[in-house]
Parts: sequence; C-alpha cells; structure tokens
Amino acid sequence: MAIDMSQFYQVFFEESAEHLAAMEGLLLDLDVGNPDPEQLNAIFRAAHSIKGSAGTFGFTDLAETTHILENLLDRIRRQELGLRAEMVDAFLECGDLLRDMLEAHQGRGAVDAAAVEAICARLRQLSSDQPAAAPARPAASEPVTANAAAGGKRRFNIQFVPTEVSAKGDGVKQLLDELAALGTLEILTQPVAGVHDVGYWQVRLSCNVGQEAFADQIDFIADNGAWRVLEDEPSAAADDAAFGFFDDSPGAPENDPGYGFFEPPEAPLSEASAVAPDGDGYGFFEPLPDVVPAPAAPPVEEGEGYGFFEPIATPPAAEPPAAEEGDGFGFFAPLPPVAASDA
Repeated sequence: MAIDMSQFYQVFFEESAEHLAAMEGLLLDLDVGNPDPEQLNAIFRAAHSIKGSAGTFGFTDLAETTHILENLLDRIRRQELGLRAEMVDAFLECGDLLRDMLEAHQGRGAVDAAAVEAICARLRQLSSDQPAAAPARPAASEPVTANAAAGGKRRFNIQFVPTEVSAKGDGVKQLLDELAALGTLEILTQPVAGVHDVGYWQVRLSCNVGQEAFADQIDFIADNGAWRVLEDEPSAAADDAAFGFFDDSPGAPENDPGYGFFEPPEAPLSEASAVAPDGDGYGFFEPLPDVVPAPAAPPVEEGEGYGFFEPIATPPAAEPPAAEEGDGFGFFAPLPPVAASDA
C-alpha cells in the first residue's frame, strides 16, 4: 500500500521549527570562551534531527545545508576546533536561512539562493580551519586497538532494518552516502526492490573512525531498535608491528654480535690468554725476565755505611810490647842497659 508522505509534512515542519528555536536560544546563551559541552551537544542534536528528517522527506536543500552546519558543530563539540564568536554568528545566520527554507516549502515566501550558497561556503571555510590544540589527557584514557596502532583501517559490519518512512523517502540513501564518505562501503545484503523498499540491510564499512561517528545516523532511520554494529577482530597481519621486516632476517644471523659489520676472530682466545695476570702489560709489552733475588747482605753493624760504602777491612791488631816503667812511651829509643861497675 502506497503511503502519502504529505500527511507527515506538517509534523516535520513543526518539529523543525521547534529545533531551530531551541538551537537559537542555546547559541545566544553560549559562553564562547568556555562553552558548556551539554549545550554544544544539544545544538548538534537539533541540527542533526533537522538534517535527517529533511533527507527523509526529500527536502534536499534543507538536508544539504544542515549537513554542513552539523559537520562544523561536530568538530567543535569533539574539541577538534575551538569555538569563536564568528562561528556563533554564522550559526545564527544559518538558522535564519533554514527558517526561510521551511517557510518556502510551505508556500510562504522565497529563499535567497545566493545567501544560502554564501553561508554554506562560510561554514565550510570555518570547518577547514586548523584544529585546536587537543586538551591534555592521561596516557591511558582511551584504549588503542591493534588496527589503530598498526595504522590500519577499522572494519564494521552494519545491519539494520529502516522504518517505512525512511525507506520510502531518502533516509536510507542518505545514510549510505554518509557511510561511504567515511571510508569504503560494501553492500552485502539489501531488499530485492532496492533502496526505497523496506527490508533487511547489511553493509561493511572500512574507515579510520569509530562507530560513534555514524551510530546516531543509523538509529535515526532504523526501525525501533532494529540495528546493530559489529567491529571485526583485527587480522593477524595487523598484530605484526614489524610488518615482516625483522622476522628471521638473513642479513644479521642471530649468533652474529657484529651484525655483519665485523669479521669474527680466526680462533677463540684461550682461557689462559684471556685472563691477564696481575702486573701484565695487557699485550702491549713483552714480559720482563724473572728477577733473581740477590743474596742477603750481612747485617749492618752500628757505625757502618748503611750499605752506601763497602766495609773497610780491619787489620789484625798488633799487640804492643808491654811498656816498662820508665819507658819513653815510644818517643825515645830505649837506652842500653848500663853495666854495673865493680865497687
């Protein structure tokens, strides 16, 4: 049975107007220097809801403009870009133009196409600015998967059943386009009738982002809870941090401590030559001949030359003749004895 989509248009217009009013109030209350993360998330959700519904009902101009707005808001809330006053001004101006588009689709007024093109270009330029410095985080704040550590892509198996409204409109097509923009998308299973038929979808996405980057979009178009995302386990090749360059490399054998730069010695050193005895010249000098100890010197007597002079031989002492009383003590020759005269 065909569904008349026009019966839902009025609900879309009313809800979109409410989202725009909420977004404008939050933007005016923002502290540009220190924005509240909850306020940023609420602004992002409002833009995201308008974009998703506009795509579902086929309002391409609304969907494209809010998609650009949503991308910039997403970078700010993820702290990839710092919020500036000129960004808030651009958001408010974009909100006014989105309101004009809603009025035009209801047959009330026209939209300035040049103004829409100008605000889209301005939002793209603001989104392409250099990322803000990331806040300091603890070293172990987030786990790093093996695929991310090895520089590889993450692979997700995505399964969902869209609502009838999303399938009949452009909701599924827009989701597939957004997934394809994140990386490489492969459709594994889809309804027989095509993208506008209600049924089971299964796709595989290879990308460099986590599922938080696209989970909201799937939840928006899927039937009540009829979706899930499974991440493939990293392949064995991803676990090899050396990329095969250092596995059993023939260039440097395991037992070669010189890594191929130095030739090994011709013969191993013997244990006797490897250990130098005390006093050796460590191979630089020939060993000196053994010193033969000199014979022990006789003990030095008191009064000798303490080894500096050879001792003088002491001549044998001649016994002096016994001095007689009246002798001249050697100074005078003894007189011959006087013969006694006869009396």
